Amino acid sequence: MRLQRISLGGLISTVLVLSGCANFGINDAYRQPSFEHQSTRLTGITWTGVNGSSRVELTNPNAYGLPITEFAAQLWLDGQPWIDLGTPTLDGLAARSSTTLEFDWTVTAVGLLQRARDAYAAGEADLELRLQPTLTVPVLGARQLDWSHDFTVPVPKTPQVRLADWRVEDIGFTSLTMALDLVVTNPNRFNLATGPFDLGITADGRSLSRLQLSGMDIGAGVTQQQTTSVSLGFGGLGLSLLEALRSGEWPSNLGINWAGNMTSPDLGLDLPALTGSVSR
Repeated sequence: MRLQRISLGGLISTVLVLSGCANFGINDAYRQPSFEHQSTRLTGITWTGVNGSSRVELTNPNAYGLPITEFAAQLWLDGQPWIDLGTPTLDGLAARSSTTLEFDWTVTAVGLLQRARDAYAAGEADLELRLQPTLTVPVLGARQLDWSHDFTVPVPKTPQVRLADWRVEDIGFTSLTMALDLVVTNPNRFNLATGPFDLGITADGRSLSRLQLSGMDIGAGVTQQQTTSVSLGFGGLGLSLLEALRSGEWPSNLGINWAGNMTSPDLGLDLPALTGSVSR
């Protein structure tokens, strides 16, 4: 029978290698990738909702690449998934590198009314950006990451323009002059800066006069008043309207329409031009 000889040095080397393998695990080699929130900003606003974008950096600290098999990206509201943001076009994470991901989202007032009336009433919604990529890790297999970031978005609401009071100041030979006390209410959680408001006085759909209100800076939840004067010719008013106004009664068929441009200094965004009827 032949005996295989093993040198003492080779035996010692083999023992050391096996001992090292016994104490070394793949868990020690794998380090979980990390997320870093870069920014969340509004990119647009209308009277029905807001558009925004969130930027996140995902870093792989490992010396090997990590394929991505799934990637769930959502906005959560009240602890529940609400808006699916779609799957990023990212097949995997390169070794020892960072990748910047950008997620565009839209929040509508109608959607909030359906899911969270309290948030709509409060004028702002607390949202959670939730990212859950599934990675393929050598030896370990599939590993899911779970990361979130909280932020708040405003819920835009239409300003109200109301005729608080009016009075006849003068009656001449051919026209009547009235003073109109108009109040503008900003129901939002952000400030509004208005350009000049165009006002139109109408009777049965006919235009009687046009005038302007000066621009205003209206704080969140604040009401401001402006007083303006308007002259209405007797020919356009007609006898019935003239007599009603002289007696201190505002005729039901005499209306005031308004139109104006607004911006939000707080948000740094322009809002769409707005039109409406002055309530009484």
